[in-house]
Amino acid sequence: MREEEKRQLKVLLRDYDARYDGQLCLLGEECHSRGYHTQMKTGSRVHSMERSLVYAVGLMDSGDEEYRKRASDIIREVLKHQDQTPDSATFGIWPYFCEEPLERMCPPDYNSADFCCKMLLQILLDHGNRLDEGLRQRMEQACIYGCQSIIRRDVPVQYTNIAVMDCYVSIMTGQFCDRRDLFQYGLKKLQCFWAFTKSNGGYLEYNSPNYTLLVARDLSLFRNQVKNAGLSALLDEMLDFTWDSISSHFFALSGQWMAPNARCYEDFLTDENLTDIEIATGNIGKFASEFKISVFTYRNRLCCPVKYRKRFTQTQKGFSQVINARGFLYPYVSFPQVSSCYVAESFTLGSFNRSEFWNQIRPLKAFLGTGKTCLRLRVLHDGFDFSSAMLHCVQYENKVLGIINFSDDRGDMHVNLDPIKDRKISVQDLRVRFGIYGELGDVILEKKEGGAQFALGQIRGSIRILYSVLDDEKAQIEVSTTPEGAFCDVVFYHGHGKTVDLGKLSSAVCGFFLEIRDEDEETAVFEVRRESERIKIGARFGRIQIPDMSVEAFLRPVNFLDNGTKDVQCLNGKRLEDYVACKGKGIGEKLKLVAERILEADGSRWEMDIRHFDWVPGVGLYGLCRAYQVTGKREYLKFLLSWAEDHLHQAFAQKTVNSSAPLLTLLFLYEEIGKKEYLQICLRLADEILQNAPLTVDGGLEHTVTEDVEGFSDQIWADTLFMVCIFLARLGKVAGNGKYIDFAAKQLRIHHKFLRDSETGIYYHGWNGKNRNHMSGAHWARANAWILYSTVEILSVTSFFEGREEIENFLRGQAMALRKLQKGNGMFTTLLEDPYSYDEISATAGIVAGIHRAVKVGLLSGAYDEMFVKAVKHFENWIGSGGEVMGVSAGTPVMPDLESYKTIPIRETLYGQGLMLLALAETWE
Repeated sequence: MREEEKRQLKVLLRDYDARYDGQLCLLGEECHSRGYHTQMKTGSRVHSMERSLVYAVGLMDSGDEEYRKRASDIIREVLKHQDQTPDSATFGIWPYFCEEPLERMCPPDYNSADFCCKMLLQILLDHGNRLDEGLRQRMEQACIYGCQSIIRRDVPVQYTNIAVMDCYVSIMTGQFCDRRDLFQYGLKKLQCFWAFTKSNGGYLEYNSPNYTLLVARDLSLFRNQVKNAGLSALLDEMLDFTWDSISSHFFALSGQWMAPNARCYEDFLTDENLTDIEIATGNIGKFASEFKISVFTYRNRLCCPVKYRKRFTQTQKGFSQVINARGFLYPYVSFPQVSSCYVAESFTLGSFNRSEFWNQIRPLKAFLGTGKTCLRLRVLHDGFDFSSAMLHCVQYENKVLGIINFSDDRGDMHVNLDPIKDRKISVQDLRVRFGIYGELGDVILEKKEGGAQFALGQIRGSIRILYSVLDDEKAQIEVSTTPEGAFCDVVFYHGHGKTVDLGKLSSAVCGFFLEIRDEDEETAVFEVRRESERIKIGARFGRIQIPDMSVEAFLRPVNFLDNGTKDVQCLNGKRLEDYVACKGKGIGEKLKLVAERILEADGSRWEMDIRHFDWVPGVGLYGLCRAYQVTGKREYLKFLLSWAEDHLHQAFAQKTVNSSAPLLTLLFLYEEIGKKEYLQICLRLADEILQNAPLTVDGGLEHTVTEDVEGFSDQIWADTLFMVCIFLARLGKVAGNGKYIDFAAKQLRIHHKFLRDSETGIYYHGWNGKNRNHMSGAHWARANAWILYSTVEILSVTSFFEGREEIENFLRGQAMALRKLQKGNGMFTTLLEDPYSYDEISATAGIVAGIHRAVKVGLLSGAYDEMFVKAVKHFENWIGSGGEVMGVSAGTPVMPDLESYKTIPIRETLYGQGLMLLALAETWE
């Protein structure tokens, strides 16, 4: 830490010093409780374990000797409060406060193991040599106990910030204490977390200012302290992903984080958060009203990649909608859900098409003007956000049409920690609130018939209440301005306390229309219809380019799962119900999306660079060939022909195994249009392979690549069969020349001989002929996809050859083994026998495509087609709205050890697109 940073830290510590209780050796402060886990009342004086440890970290970082002694006293005291009894249910964790032991908490918070151990690790890692030996050993033991609690609990990877902290604490404790078991647990979990996050298209707490910044801080701290090269690369990728998300949701005009937000604790970014963003982006003094560091600011060393920094200073105008198949509803219910965000010159408006109204969610929110002013939609039960209220809405640009109703089986103040009992709530006040918060000096809010209008400078807005009843009694509209904010309220009930049975209400809904603008208001015509148990609201506009809007929901409270059905939304002008229908049953729509993503590929990243003659575009192009075969879409053929003409001159540049992959497409085009030049190039390069390609000591094709690397002398890889041998077998059939078929068949036998694991029936990634071993010994999933698909293709175009019967038996053995390893979601993990390695979609697609083809040509019995069906029905979860295939591991050589396979980053790749097309094409035939 630099001297200026230490000076700033010591200024910060003065506030902590004033709250330090020298008798208890803990930090004393006022309790600010959200009502979870603790029964201590807000305002009561407490002594916090975690906050005291944060103080201790700052004391040690200051470098002062007196502060070191105080930190040691704090640590000794905090360690006394950890449950260190192994057979205890709370083993390894701490209470929040010394005034409230674990047995009095309601319930204990098991996350305290993460938070407290994270603080202890800072001191051990950076200041361990300044502590006495006995205290250091006790701290190490406390961290190990904390890790054992973490492992025992093993929170799911969906729980973003705790999952990341689990990984951090386990890996860093394992690294510091030389505990490989803890290190391996953390590493496996981090890989699973990242695979899940990538497949989900983002952190599950979608667009959360709190969680995303927490992850950015923890990943940065992690990256600064870890000593493993492979892990560092993975963390770099995760950080890039995180800053992309942060920057794309930043409203530069007011320096705020745009809505909607799945988890959000405050309406505006704090000065501490904004200071972190200023430091990370090099914009000191730009956003925060006061430069405000925390104890961890200079430990985290946040750094936003340069490529994203302009987003923090330039307003990103436009309208975007993102669909997420798993949804963001807590706790992770799999409803398709859309996030919409409209950004104008002077305001931004965001919404979820469906959401609860828990106080940690911002389902509909706008930022207005240059200052800290926002409009937020809430449902309040006696002044607190009512978690059982539910929003159903449709947004198109600056307009939102919505219905608010209720679930009868969710929570009151918290969606699951505070469940409603017997569907009954005690009520003195229940209302929907359109609230304007923050800086209100220039805000004007006026009541109008059926709602309200508001203005801030040039910004205008209108709120129309279209239908609002509770048990068929019409709600009242109130408009007021208080020091807290300016409000348009739809009051369902206000008066003496009474019990409301949600299960017996005949109706409880509020329908509304919200528009924010900086120009003339659009003329809208609304229609409200009650049909049986549902209400439908529609809006039509005079301008033809604005689509009609409609939304529907249950009139009365129903269970949560039912309440999320039949919601509709516009997805850039297209109905979400139509889009979801396509995702549910339209294989053609999925194939079209994936294929057209290849047509849009460029050279911005190696994995999506289609402008060279190599294996990455080669696999993608072959997938496009299959897409053309089954759909007959001329645009695919036109693209393939254009690519061939543009890249023929590269065909002879390197003459490697990997650069041979596009020849399969060239041969296909010859068969399609009969252009002899294509066949001549294929024959010349095939002869080059037969005559000059380097062979290993075992006679197999040595796996040669186009990249500038040392090479893989005497190595046989599973990849080679797909890149070269399918082409040679097909060429032999097309050209009527048996020498190419014979060569392909010989290589097929050699690869099966040296890569097959005779005990399991599955295949290794590679074989080193010189060292006579399988190197890392990895049963890599994509290697098995290359082997299986290539074997089926070669066998299907060849007749009898020596050893064919044995190969067919090997194929059946592989299929049998893979059937046992396929997961319930149809997927295969990247290391087939390691359930802690991440699910990998390109391998899955390649395997099941090969299985289905084998069934069709009679190489496998029809029973194996269950594997194909099982996988295909889950493919929609791995295909993004832009056609990108998610969950694909980046280019992977034979790695030095098994753990390294699990650190291979996830990328969007042309070969992932291609393998997915091979599988989707099988559903057509």
